Amino acid sequence: MLPTNSGQKTFEKTFDNEDDLFDRLENYCSSGYIPMHMPGHKRNTQLIDTGNPYGIDITEIDGFDNLHHPDGFLKEAQERAAQYYDAAKTWYLVSGSSIGLMSAILGVTSRHDTVLVARNCHISVYNAIYENELNPQYIYPKFVDNLWISSGILSNDVEKALKNCVKNEKGSGKVGAVIITSPTYEGNVSDIRAIADVVHKYGVPLIVDEAHGAHFKYSEKFPQSALGLGADVVVQSLHKTLPSLTQTALLHVGREAVNKKRLIADIDRYLNMFQSTSPSYILMGSINRCIRLMNSERGRAVMDNYTKELEKLRRRLEKLRVIKLAKSDDISKLVIYTEDGCLQGKQLYDILLKRYRIQLEMASLRYVIAMTGPGDTKEYYDRFYDALCEIDKELAGRSGTSDIGSSETVNISRPVIKMNLYDAVNCEDKESVEYHDACGRVSASTVCIYPPGIPLVCPGEVINRNMIDTVDNAFRDGLDVMGLEGLEAGLCGAAPDERKIVKILCLR
Repeated sequence: MLPTNSGQKTFEKTFDNEDDLFDRLENYCSSGYIPMHMPGHKRNTQLIDTGNPYGIDITEIDGFDNLHHPDGFLKEAQERAAQYYDAAKTWYLVSGSSIGLMSAILGVTSRHDTVLVARNCHISVYNAIYENELNPQYIYPKFVDNLWISSGILSNDVEKALKNCVKNEKGSGKVGAVIITSPTYEGNVSDIRAIADVVHKYGVPLIVDEAHGAHFKYSEKFPQSALGLGADVVVQSLHKTLPSLTQTALLHVGREAVNKKRLIADIDRYLNMFQSTSPSYILMGSINRCIRLMNSERGRAVMDNYTKELEKLRRRLEKLRVIKLAKSDDISKLVIYTEDGCLQGKQLYDILLKRYRIQLEMASLRYVIAMTGPGDTKEYYDRFYDALCEIDKELAGRSGTSDIGSSETVNISRPVIKMNLYDAVNCEDKESVEYHDACGRVSASTVCIYPPGIPLVCPGEVINRNMIDTVDNAFRDGLDVMGLEGLEAGLCGAAPDERKIVKILCLR
């Protein structure tokens, strides 16, 4: 038997009576938990430190420029960033990649355009589709082995979809953009150069959500950034994989982008709409310091040491008997699973958290993801390996498999589209239906498991049995489901009869 706790209280149980968030954060960060999750600075103040935030918090005052109309320091800082990344234009983002993606999509497309969208795109892409009343046509990724890990989008699939859209252009509107996510949450990339070549034959811009690939530029050990492979617009979350504060990101327009001048002007207009009119100078300072560090001799030394230690860790993990390391194009992502499914992802996640005080990034049904970053220390990697090694030895003495069911938690189904997403959201004739009884009904909600935030069903799509089974698996394994009603009751691990209070909003 594998106990999940060695007698130590978890943070949640120890500090659940605190009502001051700063105290709670300080207590947590001093309680010995290893952060195998974003942000990439890993709370390593020796790597980068911005001091006391209250002591340097200001608004738009003389000498500090204005992010929405930069003509001084911030203008120069963003221009330097564009030079570093070899972009035509680079913007600082203080509301994460989500704002960058929405601004890019709305800036590139016209209302009622058709867009080709990788189905494994983030929820923010779907929000932009709604805002501009776009007509999405989905491209589905392939999957890796029996883990249901999505791999890259194929250029052949993009070309087939584009040809089909061109044939039907009169009825569905012109193709305004192709939107893909690369790398995926699990670290798999698409062949961006091949996709860009296909897309540009049709005069269509390519938008790449590279939120999890901000580090690609800084080591040959990682895949090449989409910005250097022909993508027109690229969005990167600095905070995910580099030493920058949470919410910080960059939006780039490529030097050879389709309709470059218009794209820059239109994207800028939407950024001014969506980003706060009181952007945090602490966050902007974090972006600036991160970029300066990463493009310095010290930054290169940091990345060299990081990749060397990371490769050592991966070699050690590959020698384990039962615990396995899945292949990823991006070696910074550690996707861990057990042979024959003897532990579900959530079980392994809980053991690492409760027994070893190792906080992972996420758990899926079959695997867990540990995120590494330049802020990691050798101690982190040693503790992570030692914990997995101990679990591996215990598992090697066991027999049998875990019941992981027939549906992966983030399995991407192919629901039938009955109504435009915008029209379905705004339809007044709706009702709440117990989700087990909703098969065949048209959804008025977006339902996803978070992380990673990939929709199982969108408004206007027919709810199928796959979605219902996937939600059941998520409840069973204690994963977070968004978009359903009644979840405030707390249903992690609840029996099927107890889940009847959970409903989904459907069209009548």
